[in-house]
Amino acid sequence: RAKAVAGPSRFGIATGSIAIRLPVIVQPALPRFLRNGDVFTALAIGRVVEGDGGKGKVEIKVEGAELQGESQQTLEWQTKVPQRIEFPVTVPASSQAADGKIRDSIAFTVAVERSSDSARDAFRSEIPLLADRQPERLQQLLTLDKDKSIALPAIEQPLRAGSFRRDLQLSGEAALLKMASGLQYLQEYPHGCTEQRVSRLRATLAWQGFANNGDSEEASVKRREQIEQQLRATQDWIRAATDDSGLVGYWPGTRGQVWLTAWSYEMLLQANSQRLDIDTGLRQQLERKLKQSLRSDSGNFLDGAALAERSWAMAALAAGGELDSAYAAEFARSAKFLPLENLAQATRLLNQGSVDSQTGSELTVKKLREQLWQRLVFQLYQGEQRYASLQNAALSPQEQILPSETRSLAQVLRAVSDDSDKRRLMVDAIVRLADARGWGDTNTNAAAILALTEFLQSPADATSEVKLSAGANTQQLQLGGTNGLVKQTLLQPDAIDLALLNGQPLTVRVDTRYLPTAPGSDVAANAQGLVVDRRWSLVQSGEQAGAPDIQRPIDTASTQLDVEVGQVVEERVQLINSQDRSHVAIVIPLAAGMQPLNPRLATAPPEAKPSGDLTLAPSYIAMLDDRVTYYYNELPKGSYSFYFRTRATTPGHFTQPPAFAELMYQQAVRGRSNAARVSITTAP
Repeated sequence: RAKAVAGPSRFGIATGSIAIRLPVIVQPALPRFLRNGDVFTALAIGRVVEGDGGKGKVEIKVEGAELQGESQQTLEWQTKVPQRIEFPVTVPASSQAADGKIRDSIAFTVAVERSSDSARDAFRSEIPLLADRQPERLQQLLTLDKDKSIALPAIEQPLRAGSFRRDLQLSGEAALLKMASGLQYLQEYPHGCTEQRVSRLRATLAWQGFANNGDSEEASVKRREQIEQQLRATQDWIRAATDDSGLVGYWPGTRGQVWLTAWSYEMLLQANSQRLDIDTGLRQQLERKLKQSLRSDSGNFLDGAALAERSWAMAALAAGGELDSAYAAEFARSAKFLPLENLAQATRLLNQGSVDSQTGSELTVKKLREQLWQRLVFQLYQGEQRYASLQNAALSPQEQILPSETRSLAQVLRAVSDDSDKRRLMVDAIVRLADARGWGDTNTNAAAILALTEFLQSPADATSEVKLSAGANTQQLQLGGTNGLVKQTLLQPDAIDLALLNGQPLTVRVDTRYLPTAPGSDVAANAQGLVVDRRWSLVQSGEQAGAPDIQRPIDTASTQLDVEVGQVVEERVQLINSQDRSHVAIVIPLAAGMQPLNPRLATAPPEAKPSGDLTLAPSYIAMLDDRVTYYYNELPKGSYSFYFRTRATTPGHFTQPPAFAELMYQQAVRGRSNAARVSITTAP
């Protein structure tokens, strides 16, 4: 994670691409990341390569943190003896600057000089800066009309300096704000399996192509660059997540799934339609596998989901113009046995002429449409027909393909694209299912955004004028014409008031976030469907090798965990899962100054191997500098233990955030352990 490059300093160090042998050198010995509020010793190692020792000096420059002490020191160079250079540093409690910008790294520049001959060297390292705790956050969707203003109270509790941010979005079209909410959810989502990466990219592509998305020209260009980066990374990931059979799985090394292969294939088609550079070989590879999956001898389907997965494959191939009409006819004949979203896919294929509805099928488009509406429940609301719910058994029973009410309605919307009355019913239904966070998970958000950007009509040309009062400041906001979505950011926790001066009623989305002054180590354990416990075990070594490890439970928040540089710690996390679940993530953040030991590496030392084994092998493990995460596509009811080891490397006082577990597609089901404070000292 650290990036080290030679850089200029007050000593006149120059950079260049020619490899040379320097008489003296300096190298970083810094942690791989830092968290807000950490206090530590920034280390560098200086060495004499040629010549004698003698007097010298060193200077450090820190960007984004506070240096405790002088920026210059004298030193005494010694031949064949590394010179340990130390500077105490305090990391700010907040990553957010007064202008609202988020700092994501801290830069260290260190330069050394030998006085006798002015021999010099320098390095610059950028260390990632991570949060020590999650911000307090409140997301709201409110209605603003002439009869009722919107008043939001000031935040009175003590806050970390620069951490407050309140984003306002106003529009006459509620769907526009809910799509923006869903896109933000996707961009901020912390995990990254195939589905989540593909969904984020598909939704971003759809939003980029939506004419009334409210983005400025500058924001649109920036988003296009972001899309190009995400597309390259997502294609690399898909290749890694493709199993031996050619199907794409949720994680590298897991079983591929037909529906997920189809979802990935359609993403490539979507990117290609926007003239983005896609891997043609990858598209053809996925296309071939989808065609193979339609054969009667294919055994690649999930249990109980064969018809549903076949329909996903057919719909994807039809989108690419590659669906054989015989398969499409078979698809139409079996439509009455399909879940609602797949019935809608069959209807759309017939509408598009992918198969002659009079050949090889007893079901015409009209009959298929009748079946669609029979799966939906409608009611009268203020004299108008309105969607109420799905009929029983309208969704697929297979959780692995992520069925949802919203995704089903999105497919119905696409199936009735030539019927404006029915289309408006479906648009209204999808919009009502969302809240200030969108539609609840990555796949559902993507499905809704894809459908709405395709069929949503631009709001009327009517204009609105809004008075915004924040503290002592007042301004007027104008909406209308091409300015259908207005955004405003406030950086002070003042009370605000919104009043509609004229024009149509508006929907207002408010996203408020801030950090309380309490450090992240104060976060206490919590259980909302899952229970997580974390503890340390200090591994004995040296003269004490073979003695029982020293147990360090973390029974309360702010537990102090003391360890010396070089000490190996075994992390032990227990998860209690009360029922069978799908798509579970167990995340174990580390304190800065603790380095994870990966026993699977060929260069791993013997002490990297933990004493215990995992209760159940995960679908995927991500061992990163700042956290270790275990992912399970399926996790039966039971108690599970997780073990891995870390080593203390950097002196200082660091926050260890709580370990937590959550359902990736139902994040309200979660649990966390207590947070702690880690103190690393140098051995006497």
